[in-house]
Amino acid sequence: MGSKAGWQMLRAKHLARGVWEMNFPSSNQDLEYYISAVTSENQELRWPATAPSINQTVVVW
Repeated sequence: MGSKAGWQMLRAKHLARGVWEMNFPSSNQDLEYYISAVTSENQELRWPATAPSINQTVVVW
């Protein structure tokens, strides 16, 4: 957590208007992620807005 080591890029699959699907690799460890997309005008969008400095966290227990 909090380290840039071990990051992977995963592609999302478009299912419908505004709906995308992605499968995270199976893990028994906590993880952090953020979503990045590029518009047709070449503008990068990120979620959460604080990414990549502060990301979304998933705690596995």
